[in-house]
Amino acid sequence: MPDAPPPAVPADPADLGGGDGYFGAGGAARSDRPGAGDDAAPAEHEALVEAERSGLRLAALARLCAIAGLLMLALSGPADPRTGQLAAAVLGGFALAGLAHLAVIGGRRDRPWTKYAAVAADYAALASLFAFVPVSLGGDTAQILAMRTYGALPLVLPLVLAALSLSPRLVLFAGACAAAAWWAAFLYITSGMERTLNWSDLPPAADAQAYYAVYLNPDFVAGGSRVLETLQLLTVAGVLALVVDRARRVLRERLAADAERAFLARTFGEYVPAEAARLILADREALAPRRRRATVLATDIAGFTAIAEARAPEDVIACLNAFFTDAAEAVAEEGGVIVDFSGDGFLAAFNAPIEVEDPEARALRAALALLGRAERRRYGGLRLNIRAGLATGELAAGSVGGAGRRTYTIYGDPVNLAARLQERGKTEGRALVADRDTAEGAAAAGGPTLALLEANAAIRGRAAPADLFALP
Repeated sequence: MPDAPPPAVPADPADLGGGDGYFGAGGAARSDRPGAGDDAAPAEHEALVEAERSGLRLAALARLCAIAGLLMLALSGPADPRTGQLAAAVLGGFALAGLAHLAVIGGRRDRPWTKYAAVAADYAALASLFAFVPVSLGGDTAQILAMRTYGALPLVLPLVLAALSLSPRLVLFAGACAAAAWWAAFLYITSGMERTLNWSDLPPAADAQAYYAVYLNPDFVAGGSRVLETLQLLTVAGVLALVVDRARRVLRERLAADAERAFLARTFGEYVPAEAARLILADREALAPRRRRATVLATDIAGFTAIAEARAPEDVIACLNAFFTDAAEAVAEEGGVIVDFSGDGFLAAFNAPIEVEDPEARALRAALALLGRAERRRYGGLRLNIRAGLATGELAAGSVGGAGRRTYTIYGDPVNLAARLQERGKTEGRALVADRDTAEGAAAAGGPTLALLEANAAIRGRAAPADLFALP
């Protein structure tokens, strides 16, 4: 079984009680547990979408916090108050845009392109800041100083916040927008300059004076530095995209594992042998309707109606849970699957849905193991007398249902016959009764030996008689 299994699904109190509770018309074991065959992909996709939305909300909140910090810095930092006020006004607009995006995320107006539009708007605003807001309003300051003073660092923040969305595409898009915004601002600024200086304008072996003459010149645009900053932005975007993609894959694998555990829980409850679980997860077609020769084990607790009548409901449930736990272990050890719990009994199949060799011997050993445990143990403080019926033959097995509710079910004569043989044990005073196919199949496989109890015995509700076998 996968690690960290889901919580146990307790028996429904409404199903507790004795009697002939397994089957309806057609001899089918039934359960109303939710469908095991439902496609988990839509739920997995929705979980990923919700994780992305949560990340976008977190990014929007972090953005607001960052803007609040920058706003305080803008109002207190610049020597020219007008520069601080202008920066504060621009940052306030950023904050309002972020609040608008936060309000849209996950709402009716949210669209797949909304997050891309928000990132593009952020970078368009940052490009405008570099292109139009000077370092100081106190004089004719060259606009290129805005890029040289602040560098590309402000462009990194939206890129990092985009990673919170768990969307590699959004991260790569943010990286492309960062590079585009940086160069749009740079090209706009330099297009309005009469002349530009670059690192190539430094003379060979320039001394300090020559270096300062170029580097401190208002016309120094440092195109090579802008190229390097762009490569840095794209590198950060690529690395973040890889990290986000890895995180998304891990999340998807976890969601798939959770869906598989839920699939098994809906189909069989917690009572599934580990090998059966692995095979079902590897081949979902194992649950497709098909014809099988299998051995069916039906059990019941003798006198359970009186037991339930004399005790509190919670004590009855505790007793049944303890017994069913033992039953699940005994069946699983022989490769069988408990198909249904009903009242104080259960129905198990050997060779359906999981193929096993010698199902007759396996089913007989499982029944004897359970009877042995019942003799040695107490369940909820009670000693229980177990009756078991075994029948082998052709049956139809598969996942059936509709309207979003499915269950694994077995149909056919062996299903009804096993239940009737379990009942016959009461009149015969036998804890275990089996049909001829089960007895002979078990003996041929080297399993426990059963003795003929009665030949051509009439079976209630069944036209054909059956040879009954029991323990010697």
